[in-house]
Amino acid sequence: MPFRAKFSDAKTWKRVIDAISVLVDEAVFKASKDAVKVRAMDPSHVAMVDVYLPVGIFDEYECSGEVAIGMSLDEMGKVMRRAGASDELELVLDEAAGSLRVHLKGATTRTFRLSLLDIGG
Repeated sequence: MPFRAKFSDAKTWKRVIDAISVLVDEAVFKASKDAVKVRAMDPSHVAMVDVYLPVGIFDEYECSGEVAIGMSLDEMGKVMRRAGASDELELVLDEAAGSLRVHLKGATTRTFRLSLLDIGG
């Protein structure tokens, strides 16, 4: 499995997505063994978002090397709005299916699949 990350509190990830989506609609999250990074310019090239999430922010983290995960922040935001106040969150990259699985676990367990953006040159 190239990438898996877990938060015991889904609100942490929701705040990250909300903050980035103020400036950009799509972003490429670059995961490595040490951190998840995002650097993106707004459409008018006036502002830049630069986020660094060290592995310590996650409750569980696995990354087998450098992985680029392109996603629509609008779609991720829609999923995160469905998270309950005390839900756990797990993100799992499924490269074969070209998707990111989002598991929300609280009173019930829900799984969503977000299609990855084609980031190839």
